[in-house]
Amino acid sequence: MLKETYEVKPLNKEVNTPWAIEVPGSKSITNRALLLAALSDRKIKISGALFSDDSRVFMEALKTLGFDVLVNEEEKYAVICGLDKKIPNNNISVYVGSAGTAARFITAMLAFSGGKYTINASAQMEKRPMKGLFDALIMMGAKIKCLKADGCLPVEIMGISESKVKTVDLDISESTQFLSALMMTKKMLKNAGDIKINVISKRKTGSYVEITKKVMEDMDKCGSEYRVEPDLSAAAYFYAAAFIAKRKVVVKDVHFDTMQGDINFVKLLVNMGATAVDTKDGIELSGPDGDFFGTDVYMKEFSDQALTLAAVAAFAESETKITGISHIRGQECDRIEAIRSNLTALGCKVEEIEDGVVIRPGKLHGANIETYEDHRVAMSFALVGLLVPGVVILNPMCCKKTFENYFDILGKLQ
Repeated sequence: MLKETYEVKPLNKEVNTPWAIEVPGSKSITNRALLLAALSDRKIKISGALFSDDSRVFMEALKTLGFDVLVNEEEKYAVICGLDKKIPNNNISVYVGSAGTAARFITAMLAFSGGKYTINASAQMEKRPMKGLFDALIMMGAKIKCLKADGCLPVEIMGISESKVKTVDLDISESTQFLSALMMTKKMLKNAGDIKINVISKRKTGSYVEITKKVMEDMDKCGSEYRVEPDLSAAAYFYAAAFIAKRKVVVKDVHFDTMQGDINFVKLLVNMGATAVDTKDGIELSGPDGDFFGTDVYMKEFSDQALTLAAVAAFAESETKITGISHIRGQECDRIEAIRSNLTALGCKVEEIEDGVVIRPGKLHGANIETYEDHRVAMSFALVGLLVPGVVILNPMCCKKTFENYFDILGKLQ
């Protein structure tokens, strides 16, 4: 167990051994597979599943609802007995922790259950947006009562088994998870085939919606077992580490034909000077031969990597402009502010703009990294410490949300 702080160990400059890394299964795919397995008409084994705070809270929520969930963390699988769109316990309280996927997916699931529920969440999740999803569910006939702040958890929810509306309007400007939630759960309704989802926001889809479509298709065909891909978001930290350290890394079983949109981060590193080859073991990335320059990139479809790119940008020879990420202010923390405050503490100059940031590299030095209880802040800015002595991560174990042994792996890099 890590202490309350973690000082990153700089890499040994005399060593140039290639890295071979194994990362956990995808959180996004794991939680989608868990939901779809529960709604299926059969027993499904989910292999390669992620075991982290987010996925565990999802599994516990399913158990609370009465589903039979068998878990084997050592062998990285879970077995869920689906009950053909039925929920055993129809009047109970459910806890979704800080998991956005659990919060959004289970809310929609319960709205179409015909039962009565209370949904509770962590203090962090209580601040995250839910209104777009609530509005759509209410339009369809569900009754939702917010118990604290309007448009946020916790709520009391009275579900329906059939909707009187043929078209439901949905705003996904704050989160595409709202659309994924409806896509996966509306089949619970008796008249599901008659209901169309009308996305009314400027944003109509996204890379995670495409993941939802692919997982839905694959789960329909999988029979009794579904295998989860390694998490590209997790892999990206090690590709970024190799890039700034000018080293070579292979992340096991990560390939260019992945369904995950964060593969765009690997392609971005290639555009910035890396080389990448898809081998039988996984994508092998080598950092640039010499100095590299900043970039101007629109990151809406892989915005989880905005923080990772910010850490990389600190080492560039010119400024980096990241746009399309205004929505990350409403995630686990205000991630744009986290970029500004932490890079400023490390010696960069950062300008917040309407939908992103401009990062101007400076003379880097050690600093305490405030993580704001956000796993991606902790994991991203730890990368700076691989090259800069004195980088200390505060509350490092917030990484348990998606990658609980991240610092164990990072600490073994030489």
